[in-house]
Amino acid sequence: MPSNPRVVPDCEQPEALALADGCFHGFCLVCLAQWAEVSRTCPLCKTPFTSIIHDIVSSSDYATLRLDPLEAKLSSDRLPWTPDHARRAAMYRPGTARHPRVDALLASRDTSRLESSTTPSRAESLRRRPFVAREVAAVLGPTRSQDEVDVVLGAVEAVLDSVPLSQPVAAIDLLAPLLGTAKATRFIDELSAFCLVRFDLAAYDRILAAVAKSPS
Repeated sequence: MPSNPRVVPDCEQPEALALADGCFHGFCLVCLAQWAEVSRTCPLCKTPFTSIIHDIVSSSDYATLRLDPLEAKLSSDRLPWTPDHARRAAMYRPGTARHPRVDALLASRDTSRLESSTTPSRAESLRRRPFVAREVAAVLGPTRSQDEVDVVLGAVEAVLDSVPLSQPVAAIDLLAPLLGTAKATRFIDELSAFCLVRFDLAAYDRILAAVAKSPS
C-alpha cells in the first residue's frame, strides 16, 4: 500500500489514502477527487480511471466513489489555444533542440540569481508567472480544459515555491508526475533561462526571435 499518498506538493491531508481504480496508485482522497474534476487519468502514470477507492480497511473492505462522465463538462471549457502556445509546444517535442540563446544562458548559469528567483519578490513573481502559465499550457496541449490547466499550474507553482531552480534534479523529480520527466526537464531549463534575465515575457520572446533570425 502506498505510504505517501498525495497529488500536489503542498497537500495538507496526505494521510487520507485513496486509489485510482485504473492503476491503484495512491493519493490523498481530497486531492484525487479535485483532480478527477478536470482529468480522469492518473496524475502519476496517466492510466485512465473511472472511480476512486477510499476508506480502505482491507483488500475486501473499502468504499468506491464512482465518477460521472467528464467529457461534456470539458468540451465546453477548452483552453484558448493561440499560435504562441503552439510555438512553445513545439519546443517540448522529443528531439527538438533548445534555442541557442537558452543554451548560452544555461552555459553561464549564475546559481545565486537562480536561488533568489525561487524565493521571489512580488515583482519577480508577477514577472515569472505569465511565463510559467504559458509553458504549462503548452506542455499540456490544446485538448485540456482551462480548469485542468489551472490545477496543474497550481501544483507546478507549489513545486517552484518549495525547490530553488539551483536544484534542478529535485524540481524535476516533483514535476515529473505532472508534466512527464522529459518535459519537466525541458521546462526547468526554459524557466531557468528566463529567470537569468530581467526582461518581461514579451521582451524575452523578442530577443529569442531576433537571435533565431540573425545570420550565422
